[in-house]
Amino acid sequence: MKITVVGSGGAALTKQRSCGSILVDEDMLVDCGCGSLKNLRLLNVNLEDIETILLSHLHNDHVGDIVSVLWTMQIEGHKTPLKIYGPPGTTKFVGQMLRLVHTPKNFFGFGFSVTDLIDNSEIYGFKWCKGKHVPWSNAYRIDRDRSLCCSGDTRPLPRIAKMAGNVDLLIHDSSFTRNEFDAAVKTNHSTSYEAGRIARKAGASRLLLFYLLGRGRKYEDQILLDASEQFNGEIVVGRDFMTFKL
Repeated sequence: MKITVVGSGGAALTKQRSCGSILVDEDMLVDCGCGSLKNLRLLNVNLEDIETILLSHLHNDHVGDIVSVLWTMQIEGHKTPLKIYGPPGTTKFVGQMLRLVHTPKNFFGFGFSVTDLIDNSEIYGFKWCKGKHVPWSNAYRIDRDRSLCCSGDTRPLPRIAKMAGNVDLLIHDSSFTRNEFDAAVKTNHSTSYEAGRIARKAGASRLLLFYLLGRGRKYEDQILLDASEQFNGEIVVGRDFMTFKL
């Protein structure tokens, strides 16, 4: 299982970090935030190989490039059927965005479907659960030869730790330092200290600190230190273009 960090940042795109996006092997994207398409190009990813896109939620930093990806696929003659999944409202959102940018009628020559995930008893080749965020945000677990769990934007939750049980790589919202707990609560995000606690409770092998703010090295050192107070496994500060072989 190969994991590529397409974008590691939070709400503000910076020179160092595009907004959140993870490539699983060559065929699945988890989130498609602003800057994702450019970074996929720089990574020499063949868009024809992408079969599934999982959207955690509908904030711009997680979906900002979805229309650009769809348009580019069509312009380049994409043939592979594409499945898009996300929280309630995803189907309506994708349709509205395509209309707002005046997508030509019958523009797409490849088939793609959009599915709203509402009943978490259903499994579509992955597992998911609802996080604690406004708007509704999903966490996802993907099991292949190895296992991956992406938290999406969320406060730390026991159900995410449970779903991430014994996962090889936990990618968890770590936007704030331990001293910024109030800001994390107010915005429905997690501190890296809390992400470390979830990783420990899950029994994860490795923790990737993700959805990071563009605050420089001191901030990165602090979130790493905070997480290490709770989790004694391997901890990595997320950066664009990182790859992991699980």
